[in-house]
Amino acid sequence: MYWHSFAVFKKAMTASMTQVDYIITTYVKPSQTVPVLATQAAATTYIDAVLAQYDAGNAAKKLEYIMTEKWLASVGSSVDQYTDYRRTGYPVLFAPAPAGTVTSVTGPDGKVTPVQCDRLYPWSLPFNTNEIALNANAPPQKVPENYKVFWQP
Repeated sequence: MYWHSFAVFKKAMTASMTQVDYIITTYVKPSQTVPVLATQAAATTYIDAVLAQYDAGNAAKKLEYIMTEKWLASVGSSVDQYTDYRRTGYPVLFAPAPAGTVTSVTGPDGKVTPVQCDRLYPWSLPFNTNEIALNANAPPQKVPENYKVFWQP
């Protein structure tokens, strides 16, 4: 079973890179020669490095590596990414600080950039405003970062 999941994970990462190649050569740059990603040495090095970390990880780490790679492979399918994160908590998302504690960041060049980090990750999506307007019995609009789905603790 273990080697089966290792092999499946490797096959999935390779298929993901092959899909990127297909999209680039078919839709983005069909009239231009573009190097194929899936067969590049860097791609093999990346896959081998992820698999080594996966191999050394416990069950939670293995899930993290799988979900992180799925996140990367599903760029353009934000609903899947959102649902997977809400369901598993992976991949680990970058947050510069707890919500509401940072108002600006200073870059290496000394430039100060204002940031807004005042909302928590939403547990659910807001109700459709058209449906609320058309339904006299609809509940009030929910606050997505506080309103958990029925199966969440």
